[in-house]
Amino acid sequence: MITGNRCGHDKTDLRFCSGIRRGKGGQSPVLGKIVGRLKWVAMRRGYLKKWHQQNDSGRRRRSEAVEALTATLQCLFTYYLQLESLRCAWRDGDFVVAPDAAMIAKKISRSPEWADKPPMSEARVRAVLIGLQRCGYLALSKQNKHNLKDGRWVSSPKVVQFKKLFFLHLGGDALWNQVQKEATVKLNKIKDILGVGKTLANHFRLDKVVTPRQHGAILASPPDRYAPA
Repeated sequence: MITGNRCGHDKTDLRFCSGIRRGKGGQSPVLGKIVGRLKWVAMRRGYLKKWHQQNDSGRRRRSEAVEALTATLQCLFTYYLQLESLRCAWRDGDFVVAPDAAMIAKKISRSPEWADKPPMSEARVRAVLIGLQRCGYLALSKQNKHNLKDGRWVSSPKVVQFKKLFFLHLGGDALWNQVQKEATVKLNKIKDILGVGKTLANHFRLDKVVTPRQHGAILASPPDRYAPA
């Protein structure tokens, strides 16, 4: 299992997580734009200013915090964000799969930019998410616990959803308008896939939220073990 601490940080060589797939067959152009812009604005206080202003001393954010913020955000946009809802969660049958802080930290630590270096810790990712929530850049859904039929309790991860303010502070109206445009294209595709009798409201409903690890266990289990209640 990958764990981590703050050792190995170098303020002159920040580690990010910009593994976006570009070009034909790659990811949405706006995701590539966001991931690239995050790296560019990493040390510029004029962007994502509400996050920078959270420092009570009024001093510039430490480079270690900037590294954690940028890597976490780039990871979320590269691997988990669903443009149609701005959520880092996706529906698979009766379940909604969402990454937790541990999964995000592992994903960052296994990226090429972190190879052979001390890994990202779960605590640093959690601190980034809480900080972004406090300054109004994202919403975190309530974490629930539910009982499985075999008697075990399972905690559902908090679902990250980005707010309009984040995109405005990152790239202004131009970026927000591009996000909305590409989200509309994705929504129209989902409508075609859902077919007659199924609604978008049902598709985006947050119930039976599980981590990727829990979801893998569900897929590997007998059909009746995780049957919907």
